[in-house]
Amino acid sequence: PDSIDQKIAKDVITEEDIDLVVVLLNASNIERSLYLLISILETGAKVVGILNFMDIADKIGIKYDIDKLSDILKIPIVPMVAVKNKGFDILKKRIVESVENEWINTKPINYNEFEEYIDRIVERLKESDISKRYSLRWIAIKLLENDRDVIEFISRQGVYDEVRSIILEADKYALERYSKHIDALIPIIRYQKINAILDQVIHKVAVAKKSFSDALDDILTCYRYAIFILIPVLYMLYLFSFEAAVFLSDLIDVIFSVFLSDIIYSLPFQVDILSFINEGILAGVGSVLVFLPNIALLFIGISVLEDVGYLSRVAYLLDRILSKVGLSGKSIIPMILGFGCNVPAVMATRVIEDDKARLITAMISPFMSCSARLPVYILFAGIFFPMHMGLVILILYLTGVVVAILYSYLFRRLVFRGPSLPFVIELPPYLIPDVKNVLLKSWVRIKEFVYRAGTIIVLASIVIWLLSVFGPIGYLGYTSLEEPQLLEESWIAYLGKVFEPLVKPLGWDWRAAVALLTGFIAKEVVVSTLAVLYGGEAVFKANLLNAFSPVSAFAYIIFVLLYVPCIATMAVLRSEFGNKTMIFTIIYMMLTAYIASYIVVVLATLLGV
Repeated sequence: PDSIDQKIAKDVITEEDIDLVVVLLNASNIERSLYLLISILETGAKVVGILNFMDIADKIGIKYDIDKLSDILKIPIVPMVAVKNKGFDILKKRIVESVENEWINTKPINYNEFEEYIDRIVERLKESDISKRYSLRWIAIKLLENDRDVIEFISRQGVYDEVRSIILEADKYALERYSKHIDALIPIIRYQKINAILDQVIHKVAVAKKSFSDALDDILTCYRYAIFILIPVLYMLYLFSFEAAVFLSDLIDVIFSVFLSDIIYSLPFQVDILSFINEGILAGVGSVLVFLPNIALLFIGISVLEDVGYLSRVAYLLDRILSKVGLSGKSIIPMILGFGCNVPAVMATRVIEDDKARLITAMISPFMSCSARLPVYILFAGIFFPMHMGLVILILYLTGVVVAILYSYLFRRLVFRGPSLPFVIELPPYLIPDVKNVLLKSWVRIKEFVYRAGTIIVLASIVIWLLSVFGPIGYLGYTSLEEPQLLEESWIAYLGKVFEPLVKPLGWDWRAAVALLTGFIAKEVVVSTLAVLYGGEAVFKANLLNAFSPVSAFAYIIFVLLYVPCIATMAVLRSEFGNKTMIFTIIYMMLTAYIASYIVVVLATLLGV
C-alpha cells in the first residue's frame, strides 16, 4: 500500500484481533476487487466475499459460476444486489458460519517457481517470534514485493539479514528469466492467476454491441460535450436548492422572528432574561436554521448525483485539468468532498500516494465552498442580489475552484516541484438512485449541520449576546442591541474596533469584522453573529441593507469564501501535516481573502458601480 488509507486498512487487518473481513467485489468489473480479496486472504484473515452488482453483470452479459469461484478461493461468495436488498439474509448467515469456522485459506494462488523462494523465507522466519502474530507466507510475499513497512518491521526483529540473500536470489532469477524485478513480477503473476480463475468462473453471453451505459459515457466523458453538460447540471442543482426551498425557508423565518419571538416576550419573566432567550439564542439559531431547507435539498441533490454515478465521471473529466496544474488525479476526491465539509476533505487526502500532491491538495481543499458557508451566501445574495441569487452563488463556488487550481499550480511550480502520479479510477455503473439510500446519506449530513446549529452556534450566540450587553462600565442592558450608541460601549464593540481599520477600506464596520472573527469557530456562526449584532431576527436584514452596499456585500461573501475554514479543519490540518502547514495555510488564505475582496472594491470603484 502506498496511500495512508491503504496503510490504515492493512494495519487494521494485520495488527488488530478481527474476526472476519467482508470484501466487496464488483460483479460488473471484478478483476481489481478480486486482486484486493486475494491480497487480504494472504494476510491470514477470514474472508467473506460479496459479489455485488449482479444485475448489472447480467445486463452486460456476464454470468458467474458462484459455487466454482467459492470452491477455488475456498471462502463463501455471496451474490448480491445491495441497492435492491437482495442477498442480505444469505450474507448474514455466511458471516456467522465463517466466524465460527476455524478454516483460513492463506494460499489462494500459487506463484509458480517463486513458491520455492517463499517457502525458504518462511522456513527462516519460523525461528523468530513473528509467526505468533502474522502469516509467515504473507510476510514472505511482502518481502519479495519490497514492501517498505514489512521490511522495516522485519529489520527491527533482527531477521531481515537472514532472508535478504533469498530475496536477492529471487530478484536475480526474475531478471534473468523475465527481465523484471521480483517486486514488479509478483503483482503481474497475481493478475495472471486472477485472470485464470475468471476464465473458469465467468461465462460471457452475447449482448448488444454497445450498452446504454456505454452510449451515455460516450457523451458524458467526452471533453467536447461534457463541459456543456456539467455546468448546466451544477446550475440546476443550485437552482433546485434555492427555488424549491423558498416556501420552507420563509416559513422557518416567520416561526423564529414572529411566532416564537411573540411567545417568548409574553412570558412572565424579566425583560433582560427574555432578551437573552430571544436575541441571544433564538436569533442566532433561527438565522441559521432558516437555511436548513436549502442545505437539505443541496445534500439530496449531491446524493442523487453520487448514486447515479455522475460524480465519478466529473472526477474523470476534471483529471485532465488537475494533471496540468501538477496535482494527482486523486485530488479531485477531496475537492469534491470539500463542497460538503472541509474536515473530511482534508482527511480524504490520505488516498493520494504522492506526498507533495497530498499536501497541496490539503492546503487548497478549504477553498472548496463547504455547506457551512452556504447560509452566508444565501443571506447576502438574497438581500442584495435577489433576482440573481442562484447565479451569484454559482459564481462563488466556481471562484473557489479557480483559486484552488491557481494555487495548486503555483505551489507545484514554485514550492513542491516534481512529477504527479497518474490517476486511475474505476467508473461505477449508472444506477437508478435508491430513495432510501439517498435520504439516509442526506440525513447523516443534515444531522451534522443541525447538531452544530444546536451546540456551537448556540454557545457562540450566547457569548456574543453577553459581550454585547456588557462593557467596561458593566451591564449596559438588553437595549444595547437596539441602540447603536449604547452598543458602541460593549466589549464586542471594543473587540471589533481593533480590527475595524483593516476592514474599513472594504466598506465594512466593526460588526462585520466581529462576525468574521466568530467564523473561525464555524462558518454558520457568521450569520448568527450578524443577526445578534444587527438588531435581532426581526430587523437585522433591514439593518444589513443600511450597513452594506451591493459592492461591499459581494466583497464580504468573497472574503467568507476564501478566508480560513473552521477550527475543526485547522485541527485536522495540524494533526495530518503539523503546525507549520496549519500556520502557513491560515496566513496565505487570510491574505488571499483580503486581497480578493479589496480587488472587488477597487474594480467596482473604477467601473463606477
